[in-house]
Amino acid sequence: MQFGISIPTSREGKGSKPGTVGPQDLIKLAKVADNLGYDSAWANDHLTPSKQIRALHSDLPSYYEIITSLTYCAAVTSRIRIILGVAVLPFRNPVLLAKQIATMDVLSGGRITLGVGIGSDREEFEMLYPRAKEANRGIMLDESLEIIHMLFSQPVSSYKGTYYEFNDVILQPKPIQIPFPIYITGRSAKTIERVVKFGSGLMVFSPTVQQMKTKVGELKSQFEIHGRDYSKIDTVVTTTLSIAKTKEEAIKAFQQSEGVWSSYTGNLAQSQSILKNALSQNLIGTPEEISERLFELKTIGVSHISIRGVAADSTDECIEQWDMFASDVIPNFR
Repeated sequence: MQFGISIPTSREGKGSKPGTVGPQDLIKLAKVADNLGYDSAWANDHLTPSKQIRALHSDLPSYYEIITSLTYCAAVTSRIRIILGVAVLPFRNPVLLAKQIATMDVLSGGRITLGVGIGSDREEFEMLYPRAKEANRGIMLDESLEIIHMLFSQPVSSYKGTYYEFNDVILQPKPIQIPFPIYITGRSAKTIERVVKFGSGLMVFSPTVQQMKTKVGELKSQFEIHGRDYSKIDTVVTTTLSIAKTKEEAIKAFQQSEGVWSSYTGNLAQSQSILKNALSQNLIGTPEEISERLFELKTIGVSHISIRGVAADSTDECIEQWDMFASDVIPNFR
């Protein structure tokens, strides 16, 4: 099982308080994750805060563009895999994105993975592209996947679709990694289909063990039907971490961390039902309890854990959580 952490490129307002993440924090966290022996560093993709996030905070969150930020993180690390987790494809021109990702892969020595999705918030898409309010983002995602695959694998490419069209494009240099790793996420029924056709990984956000067991079963079934080898797929659970010497301390830290708690509640009100759901979907407890949960996930076929949220309100608190997880949990799976 592999383990990754999140570089908070656009987590302010929903994961941490506005004003808590500066550019020096991104670099510091990337270096720490590399030195602690984590396998991957992830970052998510937002360009502007939603109206909901603006309503929750008096200060505006800072969002750092994902490709620029992760290219810098790749430059200051030597080993860790850099994962766009995820790039919102409807935000981006797929030809330009393919060129950027190929360049990142070459410059990093083949350490880049492209995670893609439709985007969790349609409002953000419509704020950015008001003339495209009627656009079908699912079709945009499918066309972008086709285009990226084509540009990475063919010497010269032309394409004509519903949303994108280009002629006689050469992408050179191509990525070092062949085939290039693409992870896919989404709540749509078509997500599994997209993984089977284009993906080398499936990402699922904060599932319960039973929910993940169902998802893995669906994926295995579709891989068998289409003649693909399931052992070559990376099945990723993205989750939140709150680790402490006692479960009570871990729960308290989770509830007192304004960023992670508000991402569940929208405010800091205590809610037993919300807490119960959070406990079933995330890594909250002692190293032993968290290891037990991870063994359950490993048994059903999960191969990669990505720690997106952390019960911490500062960079130093985040590093303390990562350090304890790296020393007390990860060795159980090596």
